[in-house]
Amino acid sequence: MTPSLCLPGAAAFAAACLASSLLSPRAFASENDNTVFPFAAETTAPLPPETPLPAAPRKVSLEKLPAEAATGTAGTILTQTPSVRTGCFPGDLRAVLTQISVHFGRPVVVTSGHRGGGRRGSFHRSCQAADVQIAGISPAAIARHARSLPGVGGVGTYGHTRSVHVDVGERVFSWHGARRRSASLNSGCCPDCAAAAVARGQRPRFEAVCTG
Repeated sequence: MTPSLCLPGAAAFAAACLASSLLSPRAFASENDNTVFPFAAETTAPLPPETPLPAAPRKVSLEKLPAEAATGTAGTILTQTPSVRTGCFPGDLRAVLTQISVHFGRPVVVTSGHRGGGRRGSFHRSCQAADVQIAGISPAAIARHARSLPGVGGVGTYGHTRSVHVDVGERVFSWHGARRRSASLNSGCCPDCAAAAVARGQRPRFEAVCTG
């Protein structure tokens, strides 16, 4: 055992000195020794790699339609809510909407009709336009058929909603989202076709105007 370094009679340090005298010198590292203090190594599990968040899906408004939209009679014009104003629709717009409804065999649901505000020049303000949906029918199919009907001025799909814009204004135009294609009543890519339609008292059909 290693001799104690305590002074005789130092009662206050007796217990500490006795403990130090009992320790083995191998528990410590000397200046010329590579022995290290014994301790438990702390280990940390590696963090899992970060998983990139999936891109947020594009939100498309899925407006709720009334129950009659799927069960009603073809040739019927409904409104999505009682607040949608259709009472001022002219006869030619009603006729167009009725033809669309008959073609698909289901009621047309007007999601937006007459609006007092909105973009200047909008045919909604003059009650010549309707945004419509048909239960179970895609916006593209509705728009495609609407463009084939005589008397239709503008047809458009928005991208953020399933509603399709249909109007009986004097401009012949179509759009999807921000991409708009237009032609005036008396000119276009087919002036002869446009002139013939005007002579018959009709607007040029979309096939007769520039779509490039």
